[in-house]
Amino acid sequence: MAQTLAIAGHDTQRASGALEIPTLVVHGAEDQILPVENAHLIASRIPGARLETFDGVGHLFSWSARSARPS
Repeated sequence: MAQTLAIAGHDTQRASGALEIPTLVVHGAEDQILPVENAHLIASRIPGARLETFDGVGHLFSWSARSARPS
């Protein structure tokens, strides 16, 4: 519940367009908590961002992506 409240009160959309640093957006293609389309949206709002998605990986991609390959 605390995580949900923190997310609901935190808006980064306006600030993301002002980032001037190399940015890598990483997302599991099979995420059922946050759809992969969200990663595409985030990457599109950050100038020059690179997006890497991992097939067969869900929300906890850092645990399950050890053997996955970027798509």
